[in-house]
Amino acid sequence: MSEQPTPTATAHFTAPYGPLAEALATAEFGTACASAPAQTAVLVETDDTGLTLRTHDYETAVSITVPDATTTQTGASLLPLAQLKKAMAAMVAGETKATAARTTLTLAGDLLITEHLTVPVNTIPVGEFAPAPKPAPLAAHLDAQHLHRQLQRVLTAAGTDETLPTLTGVQMTLTGQTLTLAATDRFRFAVADPPPPRTPTTREVWVEGGRDGSWGRW
Repeated sequence: MSEQPTPTATAHFTAPYGPLAEALATAEFGTACASAPAQTAVLVETDDTGLTLRTHDYETAVSITVPDATTTQTGASLLPLAQLKKAMAAMVAGETKATAARTTLTLAGDLLITEHLTVPVNTIPVGEFAPAPKPAPLAAHLDAQHLHRQLQRVLTAAGTDETLPTLTGVQMTLTGQTLTLAATDRFRFAVADPPPPRTPTTREVWVEGGRDGSWGRW
């Protein structure tokens, strides 16, 4: 009697196309610098708390929940992000934007399903995905637009010499309720003080990046 292979994709969920596509667009930030196939994929995790999408390319890590999704089985699937997005788009092709956004999509392991179509999606063994390091404890929450504006002020002074990586970033110093941003390329120096941190909300996703200012909240 032959032994059945262990399934490599076990996540099951149902979600409207619109919110799912939006979440995947955010998750794509975590694959921009990836080279290994597993790091260009999205880790889909389902459990009794809901659906979570994770990406990590060693420079940027993204973790985003999809509140409109309904999970039907606990599990995990590692799916090539570009292929998944193309398959989803093809399954709603020809529909109006509003109708497409409402179209219900189901992922059953490695099968993407709508009312009329079932499309297989390539999978990668979940164990090949290198998870992001656990972040430091949350220190503060700030309004994304204000933070972005202040970052643009200091990023003009950040260095571009890859042999001096420390100078290509922005130093963030939190003292009490005061956050100070600073950047320098040894010739210029810029400092900005965003508005004071605020009380955290329940639906937030942080994307952390480098000198391109790809820090945001959705």
